[in-house]
This record gives sequence, structure tokens and C-alpha cells, in this order.
Amino acid sequence: MAKSFGVLIPEMVDRYDSDYKTIGFICSLHSLMFMTAPIANVLLKVMTPRNLGMFGGLLAAISMMCAPLANSVFELGILISLTGFGIVMAVFSTLVTLARFFPKSFIFSNSLTQFGVVCGVFTVPIIVERSLEAYGYDGACLILGGITLHAVVSAMILRPPKDLPSRTEENTQLMDTHSSRDSHSTIENEKHQGCSNGGTESDKDGFSRSNTEYMQVVVDFFHSLPSVGELFKSFILVEEPLCTLVMPAVFFAKYVFYAWILFLVPHAEGLGIEPSRAVLLSSIAGIAGTFGSIVFVVLLHFNYDPTIIIIFCCLMSAISFFLDTLSSNFIFLAIMACFQGLFLFVLQSITSVMAKLAVRDADNIPSALSLFLFIEAVGIGVGDTVSGTYT
Repeated sequence: MAKSFGVLIPEMVDRYDSDYKTIGFICSLHSLMFMTAPIANVLLKVMTPRNLGMFGGLLAAISMMCAPLANSVFELGILISLTGFGIVMAVFSTLVTLARFFPKSFIFSNSLTQFGVVCGVFTVPIIVERSLEAYGYDGACLILGGITLHAVVSAMILRPPKDLPSRTEENTQLMDTHSSRDSHSTIENEKHQGCSNGGTESDKDGFSRSNTEYMQVVVDFFHSLPSVGELFKSFILVEEPLCTLVMPAVFFAKYVFYAWILFLVPHAEGLGIEPSRAVLLSSIAGIAGTFGSIVFVVLLHFNYDPTIIIIFCCLMSAISFFLDTLSSNFIFLAIMACFQGLFLFVLQSITSVMAKLAVRDADNIPSALSLFLFIEAVGIGVGDTVSGTYT
């Protein structure tokens, strides 16, 4: 969806009488909302992945459909932010479900789902461009919102594995436990009141017994709250210290990828390449990225170490960026774009790869995913801002 905003930006600039810098920032809010992944992780504790994904997809679709109703840039920013937050909930619920269904092959299964991202990069902007020509800005947003509704359909098929109790069963067990505890506490209090009052049943005794039960509930509630030490120990970076070491890898991988994909064409135009040929570099990089993603999945199928693959892709990407400064010839830039797309698109999976490899307890994968998605959003924002400053 983020790529589709590039088609709508000129129309948004004219519609709201704004400038490209402001509208570009508004559209980037869609990706920056990945910083709300920890909120999605908290919501997942009280909702099932299916309900969370359906709610997120519905929120994203409705917000996108309502975008033409915005009367100002501020209102447009709120709607695009809500769209991004909904997508975060849908994506996060899908990742958590994949981790539960495929605990041993999570990296491989998630890499397969990344083909949807690659297909979306090529197809959705074309659909939005044709819709903009045929139906205008309002119709294009409506169609884009309809495409987003597919997230609701995808979330409807999410279900917990058979050996994992659903959220409803867990809540039922928890309610039964609390009910039995409350019943036991009530019986004990009645016995205590009966012994102290000689078995009399007056209104005053009933009020005292009710007050005592209320106070007992309050005391039990405060006793159930975790201490500061327990909260600190449950923090993901404390439970899984290896996550601290891989956070920079996630940050810089997203920093480089989004800065590269955003400024690939402007960089070529700055070197004197014609705009039509500069756009061709983006297509070349996308085709190479598709091939690289396929190779990555095949290597994972044959049990190659994903860490070694990612290190190799990082090394080759760095070399290609160093070589990129040697010439401004179109053929040379096309070869460099091919190499960069081949390796950088593989790094799109680094969030899920690191979330799987950096944790020792599988129950901590959702927390690690929420943390790395937050770091990913920070990397995207910093990469786009810094690269735009020096481009």
C-alpha cells in the first residue's frame, strides 16, 4: 500500500493545496505506524489473532475509504495513521499465528508470505494508477480500501493450533479459577462472621460481612499485581538479552532498504539519467528482488543457515553501494540496481528471522516481533529523513 501512495501524492498536493514535503510526510505515517506494534502485542493478550486481524483490516479499509472525506492535511494524516495502525494489527496477528503453527520452520513459512509483498509492489500501484485515471481520486481511494479489505478475509482463516488452547478457553478457565477462589473466600468470611456474632443474622452483620468481602477483593487484587522487579524481569530485553545485540541489524537493514527504494530514481535523475529510464531502474531492481526472494526460500528449504545468508546479502549490498559511485552510465547503474535488488529484498525478512533466532523461549516471539517492528519503523523514518536531507 505504501507504494500506492506514490501514485496519489500529486493528486493530494493539488487537492489540499499543499507541498510534496508535507504530503510525503503524511504518507510516510503509514509505515511509521509500525511503531505501534507493542500496542498490538498488548491487544493480543485480550483478543485472539483472528479477531485482532479482522479488526485491524476493517479499520485500515474504512480509514482508506474515508480519506477523500478529509477536509485538511491534518485530517488526512489521522486517517492514514489509522490505516497504518490497522495494517500493523493485521500483519502482527498473522506473524504470531505463523510462529505458533510453524515453531520450527517459522523463518521459511514467513519468507513464503513475503511474496505477497513483492506482488503488491508491482500490481497494486498499477491498479491504483488506472483507477485514478478512470474514477478520479475518490474512486481510487475506494478501490484501494476494497483491496485492503482482503486483510479481513485473510484474518478470518487464522486459528490457533489444535494443541494450543484458544483465548476463550483460557478466559473460561481463568473465570472458573476466580469463581472458585471467590466462593472459598465467601465461605471463610461467613464462618468468621458466624463465629464472631454467635450465628446471628442482623442487617448490621450483613453489611459488615459485605464490607469485609469487598475489602478482601481489593487486597487480593493488589496482591496479584506484579512487583517492579517482576515487571523488569519480564521485559523482553531482560528475558532475551540477545535481542539487544540484533536490534542494530534490524534498524540499519530497514534504514538502507527504504532509503534505497525511495531515492533510487531521484539518485539516477541527479546523475543525468532521463526520468523514463530512471524509473526503469526501479523495475529492474524489483524483478531482481523477486528472483532473490525465490532463491532465499529455496535455500531455506534445503536447511541453509539464514544467518549466513543474511550476512552474505549485507556484504554484497555494501559492496554494490561502494561500486555505485564509480560511474554514472545507465548500463552500469542498471547492473548495480539489479545486484542491490537481488540482495536487499532478502533483507526484508530480517525482522522475522531475528525474532526467531534471538529468543530462547518460543512464548517470547510475539514480544520480540513487536519490539523489532518498532525498531523497523524507527529505521524507516530515520532512513527516509536523513537520505532526503542529503539527496
